[in-house]
Amino acid sequence: ILQAITGNYNVPGGWATNPLMRLSDLRIKVEEDPIGAVEHPLFRSFWGKASPYGQQMLLPEAILTEKPYPVKALINCGGNPVLSWPDMKKVRQAFNKLDLLVVMDLFMTETAELADIVLPACSFLEKLGIAYNYALTAGIPYAMLSRKIIEPVGESWPDWKFYSELGRRMGYGEYFPWNSDEEVVENFLKSSQVTYEQLKEHTGGVWFGERCYDINAPKQINTPSGKIELYSKTLADAGYDPIPVFVEPTQSSTANPDLVKEYPLLVNTGARLKEYTHYQMRNIHSLKQLAPNPVAEIHPVTAKEYGVADGDEVFIETKNGRIKTKIKVTEDLAPQILNILHGWGGEASANLLTELDVRDPVTGYPELRALAGRIKKISTAQKFRTQ
Repeated sequence: ILQAITGNYNVPGGWATNPLMRLSDLRIKVEEDPIGAVEHPLFRSFWGKASPYGQQMLLPEAILTEKPYPVKALINCGGNPVLSWPDMKKVRQAFNKLDLLVVMDLFMTETAELADIVLPACSFLEKLGIAYNYALTAGIPYAMLSRKIIEPVGESWPDWKFYSELGRRMGYGEYFPWNSDEEVVENFLKSSQVTYEQLKEHTGGVWFGERCYDINAPKQINTPSGKIELYSKTLADAGYDPIPVFVEPTQSSTANPDLVKEYPLLVNTGARLKEYTHYQMRNIHSLKQLAPNPVAEIHPVTAKEYGVADGDEVFIETKNGRIKTKIKVTEDLAPQILNILHGWGGEASANLLTELDVRDPVTGYPELRALAGRIKKISTAQKFRTQ
């Protein structure tokens, strides 16, 4: 929409579309709707396309209440939801209620610490795969092989092997016919315009299509009207606002003045650090030297108001919880803003402050960036007691 109303299409450097590589779906198809399909139907499907995924923000509540059905077991591969999902306390409570929690990972994460079974995962150096996603190819129609450099270390397995062996033991062998990395890649590529042999031959990768800069070319705008839709009839028909509108945060001074009297600062969570990728790479010594401590950023005016200085330890509180972190004073923020940098664990986890219950009605995504909060400076006596 912004590109359209500013005229940034059909001009050099403007709108561009890229063909997608069509990959075969290796998952077992399930007829039932996933969790969240009722509450957030457009998250599930629209324009004749359906997602196989549930809305994960509803999973902890489903585990705890056993509605819409009981969830008794969870296999978690390469993720750390106990730390990365909102309302860390509720997620931990839900995972503790499971009859079985299995984690397959390279590291002993906060989620792995709760697991009944922890399995060793392969790193990208230990398996062959397709290097095709937005982060690797920057949205251009280009793909290559991610090649195996070493054999799997110890008892580690690639994900496909774990799920294949599990499926076979459960009697679903017909759905898991592959027995090697190469066979998995070949199966993925069956529906694409690229073959495994092509990727194997061209070690630097291959182009499988051309970027298009002509907005009027066929099939460039994938909407029911074939046009850029500033007004979405799809949203209107589903009972939602058909154009973007401002929605007051639930913890703002307008929506909840009594709460803001007690928690007068506006807390933003999720701001990224350039040294790390989300919650990853925090065990790398050189990066830890660059960004060793969790910090919350505030404006000098706010720092003076609360009697804190650069490097001071503070408690930051919302109605949902409290974290302990250091302060970084910066003029890059507006006064009355508390900006909590992303990805720290322990008692500095921003998701001790966030909640799962307030969600965008269309997508189901939670309210993470406009929380009512406050600062409490940690006294010398409190520092001693919390060490």
